[in-house]
Order: sequence, then structure tokens, then C-alpha cells
Amino acid sequence: MDVYSNIQQLLYKAMLSGMLCKEDEVYVRNKILALLGLQDFYEIEVEPAEKDISDLLDELSDYAVETKVIGHFIEERDILSAKMMVIFLPKPSELNRFFLKNMSKTRNEQRIISTK
Repeated sequence: MDVYSNIQQLLYKAMLSGMLCKEDEVYVRNKILALLGLQDFYEIEVEPAEKDISDLLDELSDYAVETKVIGHFIEERDILSAKMMVIFLPKPSELNRFFLKNMSKTRNEQRIISTK
């Protein structure tokens, strides 16, 4: 598989697992392209692969080594994989908002139950 197929598969797997929503796909794809030193993206039709996210990250790291974006050291590969995964995570402020919102819902539900 080429690098564009791997990126497309990674995005697909991330959407299936709930790590990515459709609205953020272009943003996340562009961040991955930048990490890999790519300027353009060529969207291609890909069949869902049996590879898991870690396999796809390994293949993207292989590409980065081949194109000299990173060196051959395992630490550089791990750092690149971590940087790609961070792109899928919400920002700390978003996590805090989500937590506080759900915490207040839970407290309200507990109050309703305790008053019955």
C-alpha cells in the first residue's frame, strides 16, 4: 500500500473507533501530511483493510524513514507515531468541558434519584 492509502485507512479506522468525526477529517489528514513532509493528498478509493491502527502507524513510520523525514532510530519512529496519535485526541480544554458537563449531569441525576 502506498502512503496515501495508509493515511486514508488510518482515518477510516479512527472514524470506526470513534477517535475521529467526519467534520475533523480534513484537519487531521492535513496534520498527518505535514508530519510526513507531504504537500498534497491524493484521495483514492480504498477497501477497508484488516490492518489495525498500530500497523498503519508502523507503515507510515516506514515511509517517513524511507523519505528521510525521520531517522532509523526506534525512538524517532515512536515519537512520530505518538505525534500522529495526538492529532486524534481532543485538546485538554475540550476534555475538561466534556468532563464538567457530564459530571454536572451525573450530579443532577443523583439529586433527582435521591429526592424520590
